[in-house]
Amino acid sequence: MIKKLFRIFSLPFGLFCFHLVLVFLGFYKRHPWIDIPMHVLGGVFIAYSLNLAITYFQERKLASELNILSRSVFLFALTSSAAVIWEFGEFSLDFLFGTVAQASLEDTMLDMFLGLVGGTALIVILARGSIKDYLEPITK
Repeated sequence: MIKKLFRIFSLPFGLFCFHLVLVFLGFYKRHPWIDIPMHVLGGVFIAYSLNLAITYFQERKLASELNILSRSVFLFALTSSAAVIWEFGEFSLDFLFGTVAQASLEDTMLDMFLGLVGGTALIVILARGSIKDYLEPITK
């Protein structure tokens, strides 16, 4: 089970490792724009991995089946929580070690917003195939 969960979360973990390399090489200081696609990709990868995790737990009867609307809302809530936890982590590093991961409140809010944009984009893509099934009973 642990191996499977590691594989499920390998995309966000890989992005995190890439982030550490960029920090170590000082890439963010030389190219601050890279922060934008990194947060969008982070949101996409987190939402994708959480969707896989939900499916994994449902297949093993450890979680209930969810209709597309409930699943989408749940994925959005979990992705939002991941964005908040990430920013808490940045705040903690800044507070404890004097780093400057959070340059300003505006930067922090933009980071969370971009993560949610990425996560929401993926949720919409995942839901598109199922949304017709969900809306059909409403329109009849």
